[in-house]
This record gives sequence, C-alpha cells and structure tokens, in this order.
Amino acid sequence: MRPSAGTAATALPGFARAQGPDLLLRLSVQPRASPEGPAGIHAQRLRLRVGAAPVDDAANARVVSLLAELLELPRGAIRIVRGQHARNKDVLVRDDGAARARIALIAGNCAPSGPAGSTRSAPAQSARTRKR
Repeated sequence: MRPSAGTAATALPGFARAQGPDLLLRLSVQPRASPEGPAGIHAQRLRLRVGAAPVDDAANARVVSLLAELLELPRGAIRIVRGQHARNKDVLVRDDGAARARIALIAGNCAPSGPAGSTRSAPAQSARTRKR
C-alpha cells in the first residue's frame, strides 16, 4: 500500500527528526546577521541568520518568530528546548500536518555551506588576482 500525501510521506532532512507528534529541529543561529533567514546546512544543523543581538533573550525571541513565519505556524507552536544561551539550539515544533513539507522545502532551498568542517567559502578572485 502506498503512503498517502500526508505527513508520513514527507522525508525529513538531516537537521530535523520526529519526536512523538512534534518535530525537533537542530539549528545553528547567527545573531546580528543580515539578511535574516535560512543560510544553509552545516554540521547537520540548519544555519539560521537573525538580526537581533544575543542580549536579553532578543535573539531567541527572533528565532521563534522567524521560524513561525517560515513554517506558517503560531509562535506558541515553537519552543527552544536546548541551547537558550548558545548558538546551537534544539527547537521543538508542533507539527500541524504541513510543517514537515515546509521544513523539507526550506532544506531544499538551502545548500550545504562549504566543504565538510568548513564554515567559510573561498574568497572571490578579483580581475587583478585572476591568472590569465
């Protein structure tokens, strides 16, 4: 029997896993960043850029509200369960039936950021430094 087009048929990317009826997302948060949004996958974590500074819980609040916007969920459906004072965070998301598909779309639009173990990309060559 074929799985239906519901939540069971949608495969989760490496940074997400099912935890009961909810989804656990592993994030690497970059505070004070512009532009905001997903910025690739690094070390099995979704890199999320937020404009807020990591002061007075502002970055954590922005992580929750940005994920709520991206996943089209209320802010109350998203909770940071690990890493409140760190860049690496584990976030629990209440699955509304379409959250898995939205997470898969986000992962599909994110390329891995650099070679394994690297966080920087190679600098662009200018016309002067390029060999002719």
